[in-house]
Amino acid sequence: MRILTLLLLYTFLFSSPLQLKVELLPQKEVYFQGEPIGVKLILKNISSRNLVCTPVALANFEIYYHTAEKKIKLTKLIQSYPNVIRWLKGIGCDTLMPGDSIIRYKNLTLYYGIGELTGVYEISKINYRASEPQFLPEHEITVPYWVGEVAIVPKLAVKITEPTGMERNAYSIYKRIKEAQFDPKVVFPWCLQLLEKFPRSPYAPIVGLCYFSNTYRFNNELNLLTIDEAINFGENLVRRYPNSPIISEIILKLNSLYSINNTEPLSTRGRSFFHTIADNNPNTVAEICIQTCFPELFNVEKGK
Repeated sequence: MRILTLLLLYTFLFSSPLQLKVELLPQKEVYFQGEPIGVKLILKNISSRNLVCTPVALANFEIYYHTAEKKIKLTKLIQSYPNVIRWLKGIGCDTLMPGDSIIRYKNLTLYYGIGELTGVYEISKINYRASEPQFLPEHEITVPYWVGEVAIVPKLAVKITEPTGMERNAYSIYKRIKEAQFDPKVVFPWCLQLLEKFPRSPYAPIVGLCYFSNTYRFNNELNLLTIDEAINFGENLVRRYPNSPIISEIILKLNSLYSINNTEPLSTRGRSFFHTIADNNPNTVAEICIQTCFPELFNVEKGK
């Protein structure tokens, strides 16, 4: 039965049309070197049937980098269908009714390491997984079975330039931190220096995350902060940088601290804080991240 199920899934991979519209929207068109590049991903079901979509974190982009002299293909669309069994849990999937859309956010720097070279990065295709719901009795789950390329129209293009003005000074500190591979024993003074001198810099959230992630670790006698101090620091980062491309990493780390000595997935303090951030910062990366990671905060209100 398992072999037959996998064969059917494998057949669908090549035969099923994907009726999904994809838009990829950058926060801006020009970034400084090393600045995190985040994009809003909008998926719309333009078919007449329900579609099940996998988490956007699993989306794969085809990225080109080019200057006046050359154009290089940095990534290729990875066809993941031979490893179908790993999708059978269907975890984190979204079901889209006809005409419905979902909005997600993806940090391209985190996933692909782009943005360090000056020039232009271009994305015109995405490899994504969606399907009509398929119930597999053997596994008692509904899974997406289709993998396919979707053109992004218009294609996304972002330009990377050298930092100017005060950002040049901020970048020099950030570059030292990165060259030290974010080693907390070396970079903590630099992190605090950048946060104090250049709090509005796009590099500030990155070094803030570096400091926040390493000042309190579980069962570590060398922690620089107590758990309450670490939580306060993380909350301040979220309040200050709700639209930073790396805010999702800060939010997830903060939630892990909330969960210490807490029996529920989301603590009372975390529930209150995240709800307040989402309410006070509409249409930001923080709101999108919170709605994606903690849908129960909003389902309760809607009576779902």
